[in-house]
Amino acid sequence: MMPTSMKQQDAQLQHHKIRIILLAATAIAVFMALPRLAIILYVRSLPFSLAASQQSWTDFFLKFIFGWLVALVFLFLNTSRKRLSAGSLAVELGNFWQRLLLNLFLFVVVRALAALFGLDGAGFAFNEKFYGFLLNITLILEICFCILVAEAYMLVMKNQTMKLRNEILQKINAESSFEALKNQVNPHFLFNSLTAISSMMDTDREAAKHFLNNMSQVYRYVLQSQQAPLVSFREELAFSMAWVNMMRERYNNRFSLETSIEALSLSRQLPPMAL
Repeated sequence: MMPTSMKQQDAQLQHHKIRIILLAATAIAVFMALPRLAIILYVRSLPFSLAASQQSWTDFFLKFIFGWLVALVFLFLNTSRKRLSAGSLAVELGNFWQRLLLNLFLFVVVRALAALFGLDGAGFAFNEKFYGFLLNITLILEICFCILVAEAYMLVMKNQTMKLRNEILQKINAESSFEALKNQVNPHFLFNSLTAISSMMDTDREAAKHFLNNMSQVYRYVLQSQQAPLVSFREELAFSMAWVNMMRERYNNRFSLETSIEALSLSRQLPPMAL
């Protein structure tokens, strides 16, 4: 039961993680694209500007997609705690410093890819050196944002996972304790019941017969409810009253019991043998 529940929780957390990463990557890419958008709008507003062409917008959207992919890669990298290996080289993503070194290496790779595909240029008449500097700053800030978002997310998810696992373990522990309690009750109850029947057979056979009927009802309920996590209060009450009738026969009606129960309460659920 425990592995199945934990697998379900892990699958839900993984689905939730992918959704969060996609949304975070989009938000970071939009935020990082704002400086480039401001430059395009500024240059296009200049009189006699040659940048007022569709090419500048195409270049902008290509760089936006590139930035979104970069954010996606770095978010997935920093929210993973797996072990990456390539031949004799291995990186433990669970280790912060090894993960940081991998981030620096990937930054160099991403910057080289941007230069290779011509994404480090402005795409229109503009100061190329300044635009290259702006791209470097944008990439550094984007990667830093990705690392911060990933670390915050993993911290929250770690606490959430621990909480869910503790709840599952507490439930399993409670069920195990309850099962052990039922196993302890049954032998003692049977021994005491047989002793009572033996005593009543010599003094009052009719009482022994009633006692035996109630005892069969009690044990039928115990056997039927062993696999049920919850039963209705109506069923539990009927079982309890059968036990009370057994005690009345055993002690020769030396005690009485009165019940006052609202009708709505009879449909409520509780663990078997709890009452």
